[in-house]
Amino acid sequence: MKYALVFLLGLFSIGLYGAPLKVNIASDYVPSSDSSADMVTRLLIDISKRLYPQLEIDFMPASRIREWRTLNMYPNTCLYNKVKKPEREALAYFSARPITAFPANRLVLRDKKGFSADVSLNDLLKTDFKIAITKGRSYGKSIDDFIKSFPQLFVVSEGEESAKRLRKMLMQGRFDGMIEYTSVIINEYAEVLGENKISFHRIIDQAPSVFGYIACAKTPQGKQAINLFNKKMAESEVQELIIEAHTGLFSPHERDFISDSLKIAFSIQP
Repeated sequence: MKYALVFLLGLFSIGLYGAPLKVNIASDYVPSSDSSADMVTRLLIDISKRLYPQLEIDFMPASRIREWRTLNMYPNTCLYNKVKKPEREALAYFSARPITAFPANRLVLRDKKGFSADVSLNDLLKTDFKIAITKGRSYGKSIDDFIKSFPQLFVVSEGEESAKRLRKMLMQGRFDGMIEYTSVIINEYAEVLGENKISFHRIIDQAPSVFGYIACAKTPQGKQAINLFNKKMAESEVQELIIEAHTGLFSPHERDFISDSLKIAFSIQP
């Protein structure tokens, strides 16, 4: 009787809302299961499940460059963990609130003992370092502008899972460094950071934190999807879920800073 009631309630919900809005999530990282997903992907999956039967997502492989092209190719496509910039807002509807926040990107170096803990991007002009970046990824305005001005300093990779591939190559000593979030490197390579002589350097030219948003195609389907995400992410329970998901990723100092940054973005009193 209990299971029959649940089944009937499910049918009623689908009947009430109609067929779910099918949304393709274009990404260079496609999880094989919920458990294998990274923190931000798990958050997106969790929020999307809370939107069923109004919305249902499916992941679609795409490189960082191709991700943005899919918004014009497929009217029901969304991206996630994207930095909000004016030129991008011309291409997509962005969520009103972020799905994630990170301390700003760091300059991550291998075997460069004695290099200053705090660096300016212009300091790289005095070196012969080769720094790896992912094509199509935004690192924030100041870093993006520097990359455009001095492309000769950078090793550029593209394609699916290019960022993950670059992190592995850094550990192998294939180049001098890369621009990446500290937590991403630590989560993947915590056990071997010492033997690979990895160091993290604050880039003083940028804002202290970076927000990542959901971005959907500028189509009726994209607008419908972003409205659903906005409504769900306005709920205090979901906002607490997002804040809590970040707590295990950072050092105590960074954890408190990121928690406060998200609370301000959600208009919660820190």
